[in-house]
Amino acid sequence: MLEDAWKTGPAEQRELWRGLAQLAVGLTHAARGNLAGARTLLDRGAGHVEAAAPVAAGLGVDGVALARWARAVDVAAAGTPPRLRAG
Repeated sequence: MLEDAWKTGPAEQRELWRGLAQLAVGLTHAARGNLAGARTLLDRGAGHVEAAAPVAAGLGVDGVALARWARAVDVAAAGTPPRLRAG
């Protein structure tokens, strides 16, 4: 669904939807133990969400805070729900 919104949604929202899709896939990789893939997708998704922060704000999403959270996810906690790194 996120990928569909990214590829077919309004042009001004595509960066946001692309980032959200990448965050979701990154979390899936983390849960399955693919730590390198998780980190790559979470960082890439964070960049897209952050770049789309003005569009995200118009939809009620704090893109900057979401990007900060994604970059702080502890992917080493694979197999458990991702959590924020301390500090």
